[in-house]
Parts: sequence; structure tokens; C-alpha cells
Amino acid sequence: MILLLVMDPVGNIPLFVSLLHDLEPARRNRIIMRECAIAFAVLLLFVVSGRFLLELLGLSESSLNIAGGVILFLIALRMIFRGKEPLFGDQIQGEPFIGYERDIPTRRETDRILRRHGVDVRDVQELDNIETIKRLVEIGTGLAILPEAAVRPEVKGKLLVAVQFSDEVFLRPTGIIHRSGKHFSPAAEKLIEYLRAE
Repeated sequence: MILLLVMDPVGNIPLFVSLLHDLEPARRNRIIMRECAIAFAVLLLFVVSGRFLLELLGLSESSLNIAGGVILFLIALRMIFRGKEPLFGDQIQGEPFIGYERDIPTRRETDRILRRHGVDVRDVQELDNIETIKRLVEIGTGLAILPEAAVRPEVKGKLLVAVQFSDEVFLRPTGIIHRSGKHFSPAAEKLIEYLRAE
């Protein structure tokens, strides 16, 4: 019973639902049962051989309890007093990256910013659709740089986590498309003139 509480299958339901929502129910159930069985087997292994492992490493139960308490305390402090952490540098160096296709202007701007900060990511997917990129990030394929407005619903629903740029302004190139030979109203002409001046 204690092992079941440690596994927390009920608490993990939201995680499984968000990660496996696209799968058919029968396959989803098989995956959930398999993952629970693996977690149970690992826990059971450590219940049976845990003391032997601690003795082998020369650790006492009290030192393990103290170390665990210190780690939890440090995690709690970081959660409470969270500062603005820089996005670039070691934080994403070598991480799997899901980006736009290379001929898209936003991708060229992203690459320019990463190069300027000396960040080398590992490209795993190149796509032209924000929704597909978000789904791949949700299932853990990698990280991506996306507009804040595009990920707001997923962040609010706790499907994704957004990290704000702390030292970089990222502007997406935009434009107006129109039918060939289209004549604009005076208001539209003024808008286009204003945008070009900016």
C-alpha cells in the first residue's frame, strides 16, 4: 500500500492525460499500465535491496534523511524566491530544439540570436506550424522559442512552461499580404505607409 502511495497514480493522471491525449484509449491504457508496472518494479527493487545498497555506499539512514531534507529545503527556497534566470548560455546548450523551417524569417532571427549568445542547440525537428511545434514540446521532444501569445492557453493549462527572455528582445518579422492588383482604401494606404515608416 505504501508503494502505491509513493507511485501516486491518481496524482499522475493529469500528466498522462496531457501526454497521451492523442492516442486511442486501448493503447493509452496499455502505456499507463506498463509505466506503472515499471515504477512499481523499481520501487520494489529498492525496498528489497535498499539497505544493502546503503551499506555498500557507507551511508546511514539518518545521513540520507538529512541530505533529503536539505535538498527539499533548497528546492523550496528556489520555488519561493525565484529570480529572473537568463534563458541563454548553459541553460539550453546542447538541448534538443524544435524550430521553424530554415527558410522562414522567424527561424533565421532565432538562429541569429542563438549564435550571438554562443548557444549551440541540437535541432531535432523543423516545422512550419506553431501548433505542431507546441504538441512536440508537450510530449517532451525538445524545447522551442515561440511567441508568448501562442503558448498562453497551454501555459495556463499547465501543459507547457514558458521562460521569458531576460536579456534579449525578439521581434518577429511581419508583413501584409494581399491579392495582386488590389486597390486599397485611403485608410489602408495610410496604414501601409505608417508601417513602412516604422
